[in-house]
Amino acid sequence: MIERLRALGITGAFLSVTMLFFAWGFICSNNDPLIVALRAAFRLSYTEALLTQLVFFLASGLIALPAAALKTLPFKATDDRMITLSELFALVAGRVPLVVEIKSEFDGKLGLTRTVAALAAAYAGPVALMSFDPGPIAWLKENAPDLVRGIVAESHYAGAHWARLPAAMRTDLAALGHMERTDPDFLSWRVADLPSVATERFRGSMKRPVICWTVRTDDERVIAARHADQVTFEGYLA
Repeated sequence: MIERLRALGITGAFLSVTMLFFAWGFICSNNDPLIVALRAAFRLSYTEALLTQLVFFLASGLIALPAAALKTLPFKATDDRMITLSELFALVAGRVPLVVEIKSEFDGKLGLTRTVAALAAAYAGPVALMSFDPGPIAWLKENAPDLVRGIVAESHYAGAHWARLPAAMRTDLAALGHMERTDPDFLSWRVADLPSVATERFRGSMKRPVICWTVRTDDERVIAARHADQVTFEGYLA
């Protein structure tokens, strides 16, 4: 009996691996038409479009790396290393407020949001969560209403990296058309787009704060002082 169960276990494992092999092959075969579509959509050269294949396989290898391996990689040209969100919370230990941005591909996947929300809820210090994507913020409103939440936004969404989103969605994001779903406690707005109707209304009639990003010069600091309540700065002593 035991031998039969062992045999069945081996057979099941073999069938699973075989099915995964064909599933992986099917996914890889979709890269070829994707290259054609990317070249047309983004006006890429043949070389740039073919890099899709390279990125596809490199991403698979990167995802396979455990967190411990990723933490050994240097950050840019510094001696700093990646740390986990839990390690960041332990390092700060409530000494200063933290604003954590939840990254998203606007694909409706909320696994990262759930994980970040759980860690933030257990953190004893002041923390706020924000995202460009209304999806995670709407989820926080419904499932973690006690956590401070905010929307990161801008007025035009004209950069090349926004071209992947439909024009109607970009217009809706700029107009804060998701306000009823997200009900953010604060906005984080692109400093180059200040002042804007959305931020003036948010600060005025709604009496909620606005952060601006990213301040790098004195001129931007002056704009921020007039039209925002706090700044995100980089390479600049605000």
